[in-house]
Amino acid sequence: MIVVDDGSTDLTRRVLSPLIGRIRYLLTPYGGVSCARNTGIAACRSDWIAFLDSDDVWHPEKLVHQSLCVSATSMCACFCVCTDDSGQPLNPQLQTSGIRVHEAGDVSVTRDEAHPFIQSLLCHRSVFTDCGMFDESLSVAEDTLMFSRIAMTCGFVFLSEPLVTIERTRDAAGLSDSAGPHAAFRRYDCYRRVQEEIIGRAGSADTQTAATARRRAAYFASRQAELACALGMKRQAKSLARHSQSLGAHGRDRIRNGWIRHGWPLAKRHYQRKWPHITEAAPTSPPITRAIAESR
Repeated sequence: MIVVDDGSTDLTRRVLSPLIGRIRYLLTPYGGVSCARNTGIAACRSDWIAFLDSDDVWHPEKLVHQSLCVSATSMCACFCVCTDDSGQPLNPQLQTSGIRVHEAGDVSVTRDEAHPFIQSLLCHRSVFTDCGMFDESLSVAEDTLMFSRIAMTCGFVFLSEPLVTIERTRDAAGLSDSAGPHAAFRRYDCYRRVQEEIIGRAGSADTQTAATARRRAAYFASRQAELACALGMKRQAKSLARHSQSLGAHGRDRIRNGWIRHGWPLAKRHYQRKWPHITEAAPTSPPITRAIAESR
């Protein structure tokens, strides 16, 4: 077992000290969840890898049942059902009886609102050679991106057994919880970029999946435009609104985009009231990708 302590400020090292020698403890400067997972993958000497976040729980039989599943199907990746603290499944639409094999290239599974959790993944290390490592530029949605890459590149088997408990009760805000406008802007940027990669991967081979991802990307771009508007970033707000339109935004997203593009003073005042400024680091965003328009 490898424990990656990603620059924590609690008593992790002291709590684990009696186990040093039985586990591998890696202390790193804070780099985020993707960096921590990549550090663990790089340090791993075994052929099979599984992930467990610090506040979640594996059931005792998880690895045994998943090992039997991959042996029976010859697949290199296996996910299972996750439940919340009360025992309710977090991805009920994925529940079936027994096992379900998804061959490589099937990105249609990314159309589901909830995908399998990384905490339920058991995979061969070749998955990361074929799919790449976790994207460290993403503060959230890195799991969505990895799942889509696995589905497209390697395929996976889904084991319909609740073998992981995901902790949903928090004393402090998690990565996806911060309500500040800067943090929300960065969060929507991650969501949008992931959906744009799915558009590119689906392409003309799966037009329905591409259309679903395009609709989601349009929504996230429009929400980014709203946040940029609240933060007084006029050029970026209008650019994101135009990008959302190019992705085929409709309904409320289309109205929001039009208001930001053509009614700037009023839109700015409205969204500044909706998103009161909180002292945070200013948002940054890579250039908007327009190459995905080729798949439309």
